[in-house]
Amino acid sequence: MTLINKDYPQGAANLWLERRRGVPEDEARFRGDGSVPYHAYNFTVSYPDVRSLLLAIDLLGPDTVGVGVGLSRAESFCTILQVCQNVKTLYGVDPWVAYVDRIGGKMTIDPKAVDLCREMALHYIEWSGEKDRAEILEMTSAEGADKFEDESLDFAFIDSYISMQDVVDHMEDWYSKVRVGGLFSGHDYHDAEVRAGVDHWRKLHGIKTPVSEYDSCWAWIKQQGEATCS
Repeated sequence: MTLINKDYPQGAANLWLERRRGVPEDEARFRGDGSVPYHAYNFTVSYPDVRSLLLAIDLLGPDTVGVGVGLSRAESFCTILQVCQNVKTLYGVDPWVAYVDRIGGKMTIDPKAVDLCREMALHYIEWSGEKDRAEILEMTSAEGADKFEDESLDFAFIDSYISMQDVVDHMEDWYSKVRVGGLFSGHDYHDAEVRAGVDHWRKLHGIKTPVSEYDSCWAWIKQQGEATCS
């Protein structure tokens, strides 16, 4: 894995560590009676985007190989590694470049913010206790997908798109890489553009398997005879 930069911005990092928890009840427990001690690198008590899919990933069986596309600070990535001990290798794909996010808040993510995300992601993975099962590909979705053979992955979790066209393109990149019986999934299904992109791609390829949705995640199990894409 890429080494963490020695000039890691400690002050900003500490701010993000304090803000990483997403549930008010957990915040109270961490800072209240001490019944759940706060530990910055314990992702098993965090609230990541992938949370609703953890049990499904854990049920895929031993020696599971998967990919997370779009890491940001790698909170979902580290949670999968710590919670799903059946995962033999987890690949992470992210180019960590500045962008304008048209999904949801239409946010501009400048180079400084992206650089901080990258450093935090590598730092979290380095100290997660699970770095030996992690492989990071610092490249675009399409470039990353080209590194994998078709049907070589047990699951894909896509959280990298910033527009409806990205949704379609990134699903196209990765669907053929997931085996029959594997889990194909992503995040932000609550957003109108993401929902439209997922539904359009499924219609385009004639996917009849029902899509499961909960807590902003979408997922389905790939069936024999469904589109393989290219």
